[in-house]
Amino acid sequence: MPNIDRRIIYIVLMVAVIYAFVNPMGLPIIVGNYTKTAFNAIESLAPGSILALGMDFSAGGIAELEPAGKAIFYQCMKNDVKVIFLGMWVMAGDMAERVLDELADDFPNKVYGTDYINIGYKAGGVGFLELAAQDILAASLGSDHRLNALPGSFPIFDEFKSLRDADFWVCLSTGNPGVPDWIKVVQGPLGIPGTIDVVSVSIPENMPFVDSGQLTGIIQGMRGSAEYELLVKRPGRAVAGMDAQSLSHLVILFFVILGNIAYLVSRKK
Repeated sequence: MPNIDRRIIYIVLMVAVIYAFVNPMGLPIIVGNYTKTAFNAIESLAPGSILALGMDFSAGGIAELEPAGKAIFYQCMKNDVKVIFLGMWVMAGDMAERVLDELADDFPNKVYGTDYINIGYKAGGVGFLELAAQDILAASLGSDHRLNALPGSFPIFDEFKSLRDADFWVCLSTGNPGVPDWIKVVQGPLGIPGTIDVVSVSIPENMPFVDSGQLTGIIQGMRGSAEYELLVKRPGRAVAGMDAQSLSHLVILFFVILGNIAYLVSRKK
């Protein structure tokens, strides 16, 4: 056992992860209170309400954050809640399009520019958010992510003039600019409630915002995204990802136990 080629361990681990993604096992996931709080807040929005969805992450955050974005968009469309995609990160518009590419066809009666719109990334960081809190058309610089002229003939802007018109906000974030800016610009001065999903390593630094009541719950990385998928009754990549993570942990545990057994046997010899 001490001389086992480590590549064998990596291959076994890789096979286990691929198997879990290809054949999700549906291992039990207990939905936590923080995720339930966030879900219930969005679920309670009345039809016609507006949710601002901040796509403040890049490709590195897709595995943990995108599933939550898809689940929230799905929930909003089912409940006739309008969604405004926007973000302070360069890939914000691209991340929103990934959500729309997968889910827009599931709601053929929902129309771009009426029920949802992708304003995308605009330069300026928190400055963009501050301007959007005053005038969304000025902040959008005259076009959306798809290069449509704004306001154009999009009815959504009859109701949504600025972030002040949002009833709830969600920030999906892998760093800064991100959560603190939404709290500083939207939650605090405007009194608009919101929640977040952040990558796992950022959860501890954001928990004080939850404990202080500045955030309405929190969706915690891939685990939180998986919980949210279950709450909207649409299991997806996050649930499969948790299966893969659990199975990979079991494989590692197996090799640790096997290695210790081999060591004890060798000592007796």
